[in-house]
Amino acid sequence: MNTIFRISCLAAVSSLCMGMLVNLSPAQNPDESKSLLAAVTQATLERQNATKTVRFDWTEKTLSTKGSISLMFSGIVPSDKKEAPPSDVRFDGHGWLSIDGEKVRLHKETKVWDTKEEGYFPKTFDSYYDGEICTVLNNYDENVQSHPGATVGKSNRNLRVEVSQLPLIIHYRGLSEDMNNRDSLAMYTSARRAILDGRSVIELARNRTEIRGESKSWFDPEKGYLMVRRDNYDRNGNLSVRIVVKPSRPSGEWVPSEWTTLIYMKKKLVSTIQTKMTSLAVNDASAVADPHIRFPAGTWVTEDLGETKKDYLVKKDGEIRVVSREEFSIPYDQLMNSMPKKSTSEAKSSLVVTLVIITLMSTTFFVGFYLFLRRYRNRKSNSAGLND
Repeated sequence: MNTIFRISCLAAVSSLCMGMLVNLSPAQNPDESKSLLAAVTQATLERQNATKTVRFDWTEKTLSTKGSISLMFSGIVPSDKKEAPPSDVRFDGHGWLSIDGEKVRLHKETKVWDTKEEGYFPKTFDSYYDGEICTVLNNYDENVQSHPGATVGKSNRNLRVEVSQLPLIIHYRGLSEDMNNRDSLAMYTSARRAILDGRSVIELARNRTEIRGESKSWFDPEKGYLMVRRDNYDRNGNLSVRIVVKPSRPSGEWVPSEWTTLIYMKKKLVSTIQTKMTSLAVNDASAVADPHIRFPAGTWVTEDLGETKKDYLVKKDGEIRVVSREEFSIPYDQLMNSMPKKSTSEAKSSLVVTLVIITLMSTTFFVGFYLFLRRYRNRKSNSAGLND
């Protein structure tokens, strides 16, 4: 079964890489380039302005090729270990994405590689971006980590939105730099006509720079200027990501309903993700997700809001247990069942405060005692004078 799946996936990849070659028309003049770029931008802007909320549910099938983890994370996977994974691995996942203005909520259930256990294990994560702060909650398989982990910090986007969700993001928020960061259509500088699988399309290009590679996207004017393909390249000119979209029109408007994401590393295919839409709600109350991510008991939270940075544990009663850096080496279970220790700086501060209080009390006592003696002596002198 695995062999059959691998052969079918490789055949699909070959089809995507070889059968969708783009035949470019002659280079366009600058005026036509601006006109084509403006047409795609205008269509995207109108759709973006008309779409206040959207929720997209999907399923996905992932193929992780042999040795892909070792190749992508060479600094994490020890060199003396066997290839990770030792053979092709496939697994299913699902999730949903909710957009409300510039706010983004994402839920995904998938599998991730664990270096220690040397295998793929289930992982669920939730994330929410409110336009300024991104909150991420990770729930791991008990064989990988016994407790959930979370981060809260300032950001310019939802940190958990992945390249495999890009077709939906580009379709409904293609000009939102806060959401797309480096993938906004505003980053493209030129456009020209092209032929893709026999269809007339518009190719948008973003040139390579010192910090990022070239990017190209193809849009179909007859399908609402929907993105039908995306190619990203690294700084050396090698293909790093290819996304091929299969659009449909379930309710009168063209939408990205299925797509395949191919991820490459050093000219080698490392992952194939086949995504399929299961439901779509646009400008519907059901598209507005609960913005609050609730941390379950036992969650280790790392919070960095710029001015304030702290780590803490969420206890069973909902209270938080702050963890100082001096306590990072203490076992998790021990931290959960103990009160926080004062850090060295806090201990020093407490000592200084205590010494100041003792000094003030001592000074007050001695001054008071001195004044008492002085008054006593004055009274004694006055009494002696009256007697004389």
